[in-house]
Amino acid sequence: MNEGMLCSSLRKLSGLLEKHYGTKAVLLIDEYDVLLAKVFANAYYSQMLSLIRSLFGQVLKTNSGLKFAVLTECVRISKESIFTGLNHLKVRSITDKRFDRYFGFTDSEVKALLEHYGYSDSYDAAKKWYDGYHFGTGYRRYGDHHRGEICT
Repeated sequence: MNEGMLCSSLRKLSGLLEKHYGTKAVLLIDEYDVLLAKVFANAYYSQMLSLIRSLFGQVLKTNSGLKFAVLTECVRISKESIFTGLNHLKVRSITDKRFDRYFGFTDSEVKALLEHYGYSDSYDAAKKWYDGYHFGTGYRRYGDHHRGEICT
């Protein structure tokens, strides 16, 4: 596959999905920055950056088959460096207090999920592996109850 075909592939796919399902596609790209971080010390970083810019430019800019896209990153990369030429870019952080209720699970939710799937005895192991992720204020609020619990 040549670079041009690769860079236009997600744009083409979103158009085909829209045609087939009759609705615009939603694109989710998780941790796109990990690849860049891995090649940063190598001689081909600039080529990879150029490839990703071109890929994102094709799929995210003036793509009539795309409703919206969500891109997650582990390391904050300046939107000026990789997203040059893209309009309407909104940066949202998990540390933003407005979104803390949408991320993570409360301690009671983790216990309920483990019980539901027959893993009640795995609570301590799950807590050891995954506890410590705090979003926004570190608390999660629910609907009208407004009760806060530490996120796990």
